[in-house]
Amino acid sequence: MAEIETQKSPVAPSYLIHNSNLQTEVMAQLSELVSITFVPWADRDTPPQLARAFLSLGDEMIRELAQLELSRQWEVGILPHPEATQAM
Repeated sequence: MAEIETQKSPVAPSYLIHNSNLQTEVMAQLSELVSITFVPWADRDTPPQLARAFLSLGDEMIRELAQLELSRQWEVGILPHPEATQAM
């Protein structure tokens, strides 16, 4: 049987961009499960090119961040948020 070579692509660093609604307890629980960097809204330009960015933000902030997401080619995931009625 022929041996198949597989190349594992490196996993992009993960960031969670959030506003003040994200509770400290939730952040602590997530930190135990995955390797993730928490980024407050004020530092939203921190994730580098090709990063994996999870957003815990309201609709307006998601819209405001869209151009940066596209220009840096982030992989984006939108998490449930009470102010994200249109995004969800």
